[in-house]
Amino acid sequence: MKLRLLVSLICLLFLPEVSSAAPPKSLAGIHLGATIDDISDKIDRSTSVPLWGSPYLSKVSLKPVDGFRSGYVIYGNCKNIGRIIRIKMSYEDESEELYHQLHIALDKRYGKSAEWRGNPFGTLRIWKWSMKDPSHNSISIILERFEGDDDSFTPGNSLRLTNSTLMEEEKACYEKKAKELPQGKGAETPAAPGKVDIDRFLPQ
Repeated sequence: MKLRLLVSLICLLFLPEVSSAAPPKSLAGIHLGATIDDISDKIDRSTSVPLWGSPYLSKVSLKPVDGFRSGYVIYGNCKNIGRIIRIKMSYEDESEELYHQLHIALDKRYGKSAEWRGNPFGTLRIWKWSMKDPSHNSISIILERFEGDDDSFTPGNSLRLTNSTLMEEEKACYEKKAKELPQGKGAETPAAPGKVDIDRFLPQ
């Protein structure tokens, strides 16, 4: 009996940490689901552009926020026009120490991060948390640290907060409208298969 109790206690000690914290709604004072008009004093409208490859979304830079080096929000262009779907902030402090502090704090608040997306070289470290809000929207948090020289990644430490449900709604809305366009309009007809002039796709 005592042995069984001891085994049970050991098992409890090694159970993964689970938090009952509600999914986050905001980052750096910006709220998911708000509109860009709600934060007109915090954005630089001159930087607003459609997101490359995803024209149903637009991106706009934020004005300086204390403690952050830079930031932007992504908002909808179709079903949820102007509604904020993603917030990304890059921290002024680029140290590895801050990255570890953020990781520990997020694990403690939202439970152990279940998804690792970094590279095997250690130059890119990404942890993702996924959860549902009371309205059953999928909310994700991505903590990232990059130490390489690839300018497609933000150097230092950054955090992304996304309402993935709203993002999927934007994509579905765009695809539905594209199908409803009269034939011959909208997306170009794919070229017939044939020999590819590979030189056109290489840097010259």
